[in-house]
Amino acid sequence: MYDKNFRQLLSGYYYPVTHRYGFLQAPLDDVVAEHWYWKSTNPYLRTRLDYYSKPVFFEGSLRDGLDMLNPIGYEQTLFVETKSNWTAIFESGGEVHLNYPTLNLGCQGLGITLIENTYNDLDNTGEHGFVEFNLLRGINRKSNSDGQIRHIYVAKSDDRWVFASEGAPLSFEKTENYSKKRIKDRFTYDMLIEYTGFLGLQIVDEDFYGPRMAFAGYRLKTPGKGYDKDTYQSYHQERGLKYGREY
Repeated sequence: MYDKNFRQLLSGYYYPVTHRYGFLQAPLDDVVAEHWYWKSTNPYLRTRLDYYSKPVFFEGSLRDGLDMLNPIGYEQTLFVETKSNWTAIFESGGEVHLNYPTLNLGCQGLGITLIENTYNDLDNTGEHGFVEFNLLRGINRKSNSDGQIRHIYVAKSDDRWVFASEGAPLSFEKTENYSKKRIKDRFTYDMLIEYTGFLGLQIVDEDFYGPRMAFAGYRLKTPGKGYDKDTYQSYHQERGLKYGREY
């Protein structure tokens, strides 16, 4: 059921936050400043600012930062400096929103998805596989559509695999793979790691992240306080997943 060659960041302890995350090709301070400006000037969001904290900078391990997003499901964001010219972004809902930051900062953004296919149709547990590379730059203001440069993914949908790609292939792509007979082999975990490596990213290596980062959200995590949202552990258990399994 589990693939020993499929690595997730921090061995899956922080799933789902570390199954789908993003990067902006801009310095941490610029990314955080843009985020706060957007939050504090957006007319709709201003009605909720009493509950939203100004970003707080700190230093620590990636685990320290991701712990602050627990419990998951609140509107909380972690920005992490990396050993490259990209800033990593993790959101507590396991999604990442890059369209407006890439537009406002005039930079590239990259969204990645790394979900191992662990679905078991006999007892309806596990997750459907999904491997995605989504390189973009802002939105198209005229059509309000994604300003995608290149989007490639392979996903398990119900009982079959689906492959899709949009945009012109990049110079480093293994385009010969896209016509393989087995759909799930057309874009693989290893290909995603290789493609992101060409952009200077080491997406599943803990040492690539930090130590400088910033947290923004409804509140800083208060130890010992009860919550009605899922924790990382309960999220795993409800889906029949192994919590923090080692690879």
